[in-house]
Amino acid sequence: MMQVEYVPVSSLEKTRALLQEFVDIWQDAIAKLSLNGKISVLEPHFSNYSLSDNYTWQHTAVQYVTLMAFFLSQRS
Repeated sequence: MMQVEYVPVSSLEKTRALLQEFVDIWQDAIAKLSLNGKISVLEPHFSNYSLSDNYTWQHTAVQYVTLMAFFLSQRS
């Protein structure tokens, strides 16, 4: 079980290292426990949509579209 507290941030760049460390720890735990699966980091390219570093609802929309495109591409 994992408990995660969501705390909004104003800048994506300021949290990049922290989020990468979080993903690395989980990936290591999955490998040590010989569990199937892999954590995939999908990083939307917000600059392609002329979005600033200050997070808005538009960033959320781009993230959802990126996730759906990824999941649909994984279907056989």
